[in-house]
Amino acid sequence: MRRDVAASISETLTRRGLMEKEQPRIRIELTDDQKKTIKHASGEEISVIEFTMQELEDRIAPRLQK
Repeated sequence: MRRDVAASISETLTRRGLMEKEQPRIRIELTDDQKKTIKHASGEEISVIEFTMQELEDRIAPRLQK
């Protein structure tokens, strides 16, 4: 019985650890004007930008390095 409990706890912790590492991605679909602007500036054709919540937050409100 103790092995089953330990295995269950280990499995739960592993799943939680994986869930913490896998952050949902925020998907922003670009308008035609935005696509043209990016194409002109970079030469790349991009229709969607994806960020994690942390990446988006870092771009919106970057923290000052001390």
